[in-house]
Amino acid sequence: YRVNGGDPFSESIQLPYTLYRGGSLYHNFANFEDFSAKGPYVIDAWLQYGPDYLVSNDSVHDFRIVNPLLMHKENILTFEAATGSLDSMYSAPGTKAQGFLSAKAARTGALGFEITGGNIQQDYLDKKAQLPNKDNVWKINESYRSKTCICADLSNLVSADLKFDRKQMYSSYYRGAFGYNMPYASSMQVLVNDESISETYKPITQSVDAWKNHKLSLNDFVGNTVEICFQTYTGLNPTYDSTGVGDRVLLDNITITGQAVTGTSQILTQAPTWTVMPNPGSGAFLLSYQAPEAQALRIDVLDALGRTVATQNRTVSAGGNVFPLQLEGKAAGIYLIRLRAEGQQTSSQKLILR
Repeated sequence: YRVNGGDPFSESIQLPYTLYRGGSLYHNFANFEDFSAKGPYVIDAWLQYGPDYLVSNDSVHDFRIVNPLLMHKENILTFEAATGSLDSMYSAPGTKAQGFLSAKAARTGALGFEITGGNIQQDYLDKKAQLPNKDNVWKINESYRSKTCICADLSNLVSADLKFDRKQMYSSYYRGAFGYNMPYASSMQVLVNDESISETYKPITQSVDAWKNHKLSLNDFVGNTVEICFQTYTGLNPTYDSTGVGDRVLLDNITITGQAVTGTSQILTQAPTWTVMPNPGSGAFLLSYQAPEAQALRIDVLDALGRTVATQNRTVSAGGNVFPLQLEGKAAGIYLIRLRAEGQQTSSQKLILR
C-alpha cells in the first residue's frame, strides 16, 4: 500500500490456507501508519498473487480517510468548498446508509451535507429490521445509523456554543405498509465525546418542514478539544421510495461560537497525568493514573469508528493508581482511550492493539 502517493510499503506472506473463489484473507501489516497529523489521507492498496492474473478485484485506489482539521471559534463549515470541506469533518455511515455533499442539503449557498438510508423495505420483508420509535431508534438497525463528525478546539474558551441548520423528511411508505406515519425513520441527535447533548430530532411533516437553526451549549466541555458528532438514523433511500422523498437528514452552516479566555479567566482544572502500558500491546494493558484526590473515574475505549467497545467505572484514591485494562478478543487496530473525572477536562490517548 501507499499513502498520499508516497513510496509503497509491502510485505510478503505465505497463505495459511488454500483460497478458493469467494474466499477471503485478513492480514494486519506489521507497519502502523501515523495519521496523527490533521488532514486527508488517500490510500492505494493492492496485492500480487502468482496464480491470479486478474488484479482489478484485488486493488483499492483513492480510498480517503480524514483526521479532521480542528474547528475554532467562529469557524463555519458551509460545505461551499465542495470536497475541500470534507477535510474538516469525517463521515462514518452505516453499511446500509450514506452521507454525501448535496445541493438539496444547502440552506445557503450551493452545497450542504445529506444523510440517507438504503433499501430498508427489503429488510422488513426479510424480517431483518425493526420499526423505529422514540424508545428504540438508537438501539436497532445499526447498519442504518451514521455519524457525521467534526473536531472542535475549545481549549481557549470559557464559554462555547454549537450552531447548525437542520432539515429532515421521512417517507410515506411506512403509512402504506404499516398503517401509520413513522417520523423516527429520520432521526438525529448531537453527541459530544460520545455523549448526547440534544433531544432526538425528527421531522414534523413528511417533506415540507422548514429549515431549523439550532444552538447547543458546549460549556461543559470548554478547555479541551472535543469530538462533535451528528448521529443519524435514516431507513429508506429516495431511490427505493415511489414518492422520491425517502428518509433524509440535511445539515448546513455548522459553526462554533464562544467567549475567549482572558487574563483573569479560569477554566477547568487540567487533566491529571495518566498512561497506558504497553503501547502497542496485544490485549492486556495497565492504566497508570495519578489522581489529585479521591474521585470516581470513567474509562471508555472507542474504536476507529467512534463506537464504544469497552467501559470501566472505578473509584481511585489520591496519588498513584494502577489497574488492568483488558482488550483481549478485540480486533487489532487503533483505539482511543477516553478518561473522565468530575471537575476535570476529559482527556484521551491513542492505543494500538496488535
